[in-house]
Amino acid sequence: MEPLTKSSADVSPPAADTRRADVLGGVSTAEHVVGPSTQALLRRLRWGILATVGLLVGLGLVRASYITGLWQRVVVEGPSMAPGLCGASLRVVCEDCGFPFVCDAEHLPADMRAVCPNCGYMDNSLKAAAFQPADRVLIDRWPLGRATAVPGDVVAVRLPQARGELAVKRVVARGGQRLSIRDGDLYLDGALVRKTRRELAAVQVLVHDNDYQPRKTAGLPPRWQPLSPASHWSAHGARLVFSPPASGPAALANASPDAFDWLEYVHWPCTAQRRLRQTRSPVTDNDSYNQSQTRPLNVVSDVLATCRLRVQGTGELALAAEDGPQRFVLVLQPGRRAVLSAGQTNTVLLERPLEIHFRHNPLDIQFGLVDQQVLLAVENRTIIRHPYERSSPAPQPSLRPLAIGARGLVVSLEHLRVWRDVYYLDPQGLSRPWDAPTEDEPRGLFLLGDNPPVSVDSRHWQPSRVALKDLLGRVYPAFWTARRP
Repeated sequence: MEPLTKSSADVSPPAADTRRADVLGGVSTAEHVVGPSTQALLRRLRWGILATVGLLVGLGLVRASYITGLWQRVVVEGPSMAPGLCGASLRVVCEDCGFPFVCDAEHLPADMRAVCPNCGYMDNSLKAAAFQPADRVLIDRWPLGRATAVPGDVVAVRLPQARGELAVKRVVARGGQRLSIRDGDLYLDGALVRKTRRELAAVQVLVHDNDYQPRKTAGLPPRWQPLSPASHWSAHGARLVFSPPASGPAALANASPDAFDWLEYVHWPCTAQRRLRQTRSPVTDNDSYNQSQTRPLNVVSDVLATCRLRVQGTGELALAAEDGPQRFVLVLQPGRRAVLSAGQTNTVLLERPLEIHFRHNPLDIQFGLVDQQVLLAVENRTIIRHPYERSSPAPQPSLRPLAIGARGLVVSLEHLRVWRDVYYLDPQGLSRPWDAPTEDEPRGLFLLGDNPPVSVDSRHWQPSRVALKDLLGRVYPAFWTARRP
């Protein structure tokens, strides 16, 4: 009997062969699985995606066509918006402290020497300074953006009185508001304009950077000095450290505010008067950009400090600032509360919970006075912004503008810097009360430059307000260019 076997004709071909035959025959297995209706849906989906991408690309090209400066070179001319936007300038590195700064390359002092705004060294040769071309900018002419320009925006406008010449300035008022300048501050309809932290960051001027210590001149005193000879503050290079003495909790609880160990900022004039170097003085509206200009300097009470702060232990940190005879002290109890007081009697102005511990990681803090308000920010977040009324009709000099105190905590301060607010002047460059003229352009823009001593702006133009029809758009630094020091 023969064994039961199948002939080769009865054996089914492998699945792979079947698939291959289907494809070769013009009918794919996928078509049998997906089906005609699903294929049509997928084709419509692909066309929809391509159409959407094409539309987005087209809209992007249309939007880009409204940005002047992408395809052509647009530069800032002149010093009116320095130090944020500069014309042709020179980059100087102080031969004493190594601090880098820029000054106007078009208007140079006769002796070709620049004064360091950080340490006051006066023999920095401008002949060896590096030339930097004017900043490139982008002008966003998008119609919706032009219609929503608000105070604080930097804009480009046409100047009809200058035959269509363009000007780049900052918007400080719009509509029918009446603008005034008093003691370097702006007033709208008689009310003081109080900047937010973000608005301040756009115009603040660096006064001193503790990371840059004089090396060439020996015997200069430190700019941050302990108030007491028995202080526990010490300097470790540019870093300042407080190590508290041993004390029990009871002693800390019963201590008065005077028990804080204070570290004070000492300012001195960084001008071309050699005899005044290291002479204690109030902060003024001196600047490094206008090296060739000689003018009266004005006392500035809007002074702030920034630093990288690290604390350990249980205790309190105090931050103090003075506006003439008014002294404000902010006591921070990490993780518990913040108490703001004023005057010799330590009258409590504000008390609120403080959830920030400061212990886990170093934090960037900002503290000081701006536009008659006490400001505290941590990691670029405003924690306290408390307004006050100045007790004197005009700013009074203060030789102790800023101080940092501690008790019971181990404190480390790094990258300690002092800043001041922009100080606005009248059209003649003097600190005198000034009111903008009343005009018939209720919807116009009032524009000022960030460099008030030399800027030509709405203080000088006739009419002073720029009509909205002459507004080109917002101005931004070109993102592909390097920023200045």
